[in-house]
Amino acid sequence: MGTEAQHNIEVMIRDTLAGNRDAFRNIVSTFQGKVYSTALKATGDYKEAEDLTQDIFLQAYKSLGKFRFESSFSTWLYRIAMHKAIDWKRKNFKQPIYEQFDQQLDIAENKYTQKLTSGIDDYLVKKEAIEQMKLIVDKLPDRYRDVVEMYHYQNKSYAEIASELQLPVKTVETRLYRAKQKLKEQAEKEEYA
Repeated sequence: MGTEAQHNIEVMIRDTLAGNRDAFRNIVSTFQGKVYSTALKATGDYKEAEDLTQDIFLQAYKSLGKFRFESSFSTWLYRIAMHKAIDWKRKNFKQPIYEQFDQQLDIAENKYTQKLTSGIDDYLVKKEAIEQMKLIVDKLPDRYRDVVEMYHYQNKSYAEIASELQLPVKTVETRLYRAKQKLKEQAEKEEYA
């Protein structure tokens, strides 16, 4: 998202917080396609996806005062969407007890060296193991979590992440590498079995 578009989003957010409901409607129309796509991947059902999309935007509206303009709004909104998608899966499906976290973590790690045709978010809404991994990702410090989410869930390149976060590409690479190490350490502590 370019600087002008980002600025427009920030203006809409501030207007919404000031009580302008039309401003939030503009936010919804800007991000509805991406949010609905995430909801559809989670539910596999058009009607359920519509309901989940509404829940996601309702949560975003309620939490808007917590948005600190430190990361991009799309990243913040995507995080809400993924949490809501996981909640929906938990309420609507009995998931098997996690058994192969290490194997699923290896799949995620391979993303560092080769591009998978589908992003980690596809696994996230389908497999209990990856849901557990998301919970672990959420425990990472912000500087690591943001690059992991942008790279794995939004399929952004190192260069795109570097540009958006205003960091050198090498720093993005380093943070992704360190995040991978931290994910392994945290997975061992959690001992999902």
